[in-house]
Amino acid sequence: MLYFLYMEHYGKEKKLYHGIVIPFILIVLVPIVLFILFRFVITQFVYYEDMIANYMAMTFTGIVTFLIYLYFIFWGFIHDLFIAMIDRIKDVFEFFDFGSKEAFDWYFYRFKQDGGIILWLYLLIFAANIVMCLFGAFSFFNWYNSL
Repeated sequence: MLYFLYMEHYGKEKKLYHGIVIPFILIVLVPIVLFILFRFVITQFVYYEDMIANYMAMTFTGIVTFLIYLYFIFWGFIHDLFIAMIDRIKDVFEFFDFGSKEAFDWYFYRFKQDGGIILWLYLLIFAANIVMCLFGAFSFFNWYNSL
């Protein structure tokens, strides 16, 4: 099955940045939509103050999107970018002296060509999601312990 996927790119230059806008819009929109849904459900069925409802919605949104992002990393569109990152680092150590100028030039050239920008933007959004989840959870538990 993978043979048919690669057949399309055989003899052609693969464009990693082509068609990446829609997944990144989804990566940003999914947490926003989930936050709105969780906040709506929390305020409709249980009465909490607005900030407490926000903290709970942030926590639940963070947990769900964390699982979705992990799915993207291991079985989704980011998996090939992780493999390319590991190969770049391995090649720098194998073919070049790590501190040489040629190694850095080659690494950053391959970084741009292999979609490293996409990977680091994704990891930045992933880290922001984790921070949002932890902030919501700690704030909620601080409120709960102050009762």
